[in-house]
Amino acid sequence: MRRLVRTWDRLVRRFLGIRPARPDGVLGYAVRRYRGRGIAVEGGASLRRGDLVLELHLDSRRLTEKTAGQSPHRRILWLRRTLLADLRALARAVESDPALAGAAGLWGMTVLHRGVDALGFAVAEPAAGFVGRLATWYMRGLLAAYHPEGTGRVAQRTEALVAREIFLPMERLRALTGPAGWERPSPAAESAQPEGPDGCTGSASGRRAT
Repeated sequence: MRRLVRTWDRLVRRFLGIRPARPDGVLGYAVRRYRGRGIAVEGGASLRRGDLVLELHLDSRRLTEKTAGQSPHRRILWLRRTLLADLRALARAVESDPALAGAAGLWGMTVLHRGVDALGFAVAEPAAGFVGRLATWYMRGLLAAYHPEGTGRVAQRTEALVAREIFLPMERLRALTGPAGWERPSPAAESAQPEGPDGCTGSASGRRAT
């Protein structure tokens, strides 16, 4: 079953035309028109149906390969550094590519949404119905296929692993990644703890929040 899910994942990524944010990263993106019900962002630009977005995709295969054999704490630290580097790369791409400059921001749907608000992402429930349930089912399947503990890890956190929409307005992306040149993330980004590959957040001391 794992092999089947992983093969299907590769085919889906190829069909969607997902481009990597950078060669060594774990985030990919595709330019899309947003078809959801909208996301209100406090103090920022809201996302509306029909807006152009950079749709985010996590490369589960690369994440698994890069963190194989590491402790949960080291996986979390690696993921944090890699995500920030990916976001900086996306910021540079937006600045240099006119085709991306008109995007409202970064959007995605994920079950690993815990902690992303610290990076400036707004988190919202998708519209009730088939799409949200299908996304939850599919992403749980991916997590079970790629996580070292397989279905056991998913079974432990079924109630928490529910798909949510995440959205980062473009101005927040710029604030997150720092001033022009995008060489250094802001202090808030450096201390943020997004949900790790184990489906948990962590701190520099190695403590895990479940």
